[in-house]
Amino acid sequence: MKDMLTLLVSLCFSEFIHNMIEIWGMRQKVSWLALSLKGKNHGKWPVNIDTKVKTLVLHVLVLLITGGGGFVLLKFLNPTDESLITLGIIVLILNYIVTTYKVDKFHSEIGKIIKSVK
Repeated sequence: MKDMLTLLVSLCFSEFIHNMIEIWGMRQKVSWLALSLKGKNHGKWPVNIDTKVKTLVLHVLVLLITGGGGFVLLKFLNPTDESLITLGIIVLILNYIVTTYKVDKFHSEIGKIIKSVK
């Protein structure tokens, strides 16, 4: 049971990191789109993920690195089952709050671009 709880908390942590990476990418693209519409140089995208295979590989690597790293760290720290459940709940609530806040900023930025091109 302990390994299952450890894995569950590790996956919660991994999903939080995954969401932050996705939101960063979305907001970066919005920023570059705004610059492009103004005729300004926006630079080169640092990671060229342009196929389904590259997307799948990137996401599997993020899962393995963050989930696996979290699992190893939690196994080393050896928290109680109750602590793991509490930590999982905290990570999920934090994930929800931060993701909601960051996605709202993304929607606001997209809204500004839409207004500027209407």
